[in-house]
Amino acid sequence: MDMRMSAEAIQKQTMSLNQLRSLEILAMDSMKLNEFLKNEYLENPLLDCSNAHTPERREDISAAAFPHTLSYEKSLQEAFDEEERDIPDIKPAAMRDYIMEQLPAGAYSETEIELFRYLADCLDDSGYFTMSLEEAAEGAGVSVSDTEKALSVLTDLEPAGIFSRDLRECLLKQLERKGQKTGHLWDIVDKYLYDIAEGNISKVSRGLGISTSEVRKAIEELVSLKPRPVNGLDTGRSAYVVPDIIFTRDSGEWKIRLNDRWTEDYHINDYYVEMMRSAQDPELKEYFRKKLERARQVLQNIAQRRKTVLMVCEEILKRQKDFFEGRGELKPLSMQELGDSLGISTSTVSRAVKDKYIEYPAGVTEARSLFTGAAARQGKPDAPSVSAESAKRLIRELIAGEDRKKPLSDKMLSELLCERGVEISRRTVAKYREELCIKQSFDRKERG
Repeated sequence: MDMRMSAEAIQKQTMSLNQLRSLEILAMDSMKLNEFLKNEYLENPLLDCSNAHTPERREDISAAAFPHTLSYEKSLQEAFDEEERDIPDIKPAAMRDYIMEQLPAGAYSETEIELFRYLADCLDDSGYFTMSLEEAAEGAGVSVSDTEKALSVLTDLEPAGIFSRDLRECLLKQLERKGQKTGHLWDIVDKYLYDIAEGNISKVSRGLGISTSEVRKAIEELVSLKPRPVNGLDTGRSAYVVPDIIFTRDSGEWKIRLNDRWTEDYHINDYYVEMMRSAQDPELKEYFRKKLERARQVLQNIAQRRKTVLMVCEEILKRQKDFFEGRGELKPLSMQELGDSLGISTSTVSRAVKDKYIEYPAGVTEARSLFTGAAARQGKPDAPSVSAESAKRLIRELIAGEDRKKPLSDKMLSELLCERGVEISRRTVAKYREELCIKQSFDRKERG
């Protein structure tokens, strides 16, 4: 046996971790990108986020206007407006009945039942009880102590936080119900609620003696709490498609923009950069260096995502302009064809349109649906292709105009299409017909 050792040079291309992360970010839709950035923000002190607007007065952050603090792509006022839209239209009588049904039958006197009804009618639209004990007692014709006792019963009902006097009391009640009466989140709600609403994370961090990362993670849990306790008692909300790309047309000129301007709120935290530079501890310095490198890579990958998605969408618009302008159907277009024209790989095109929706003047469409295969050649081999959608439309038209007593078979449809310059086989006709949910000729035939 001849055993020899030899050296052979082999070229092998491998992707770096950052390249893989860049491709992952490219494939994210706006919702996933938002979630990804929120998690990065929570874990990386070198990545900061600033909102464009802050409340002018502390009074603006009221019980009825508490925003979801970590919806970083929105300003506090935008979050407030969204919360307003989400409030269900619950009639006072329906709310009163919902409350009264929770009280155990026979446990209270008729006088107490009437007091409960009265207090339930005093709730505001958010489920808060803002009247003073004296005012409520006078209106109900009972003593202050009886009113206070009745409210202690009502505050234990569902939903958690109902009959609270303010936002702080509402959120603390919800935490208590969850068994979270201790911990950083409890302290934040109890002592630093308005500081959090105003974005003073550093003040909270110093006050509690914990890192800003821990403060951010605690605040994230606030998203699961309800600033308006009655919100969500109606039927489930409708799901909406959030467009990732928006095509607009003004005076005949098309414009494309991405629905991700909120990503511009993310930037490098200069405070921690300076701390890194002045740090004497080698381990701390190395920790900050790695976090800074990670933050910069993430921001660079997002910028590259924008560039690639816009480039792909511009080419899609160029090739499918008749469709977007309502002057024709989609033309045959493959991802490989588009990638070749842009000098990028098919996989990059696929990631750029993955799970993304385009809003245009006539509606919203999935980006992937704009790529259609060629169904056939018209007449001569060098003639322009016909898209599968066009072939389907012709099949639908032929069947719509057929004699129902002698319906067209798939073979006859194939021959008629051929006469129109669309050469597709009987088998392909059958495939398209089934995709159109049209029955075969035997089942379409009118009898009798």
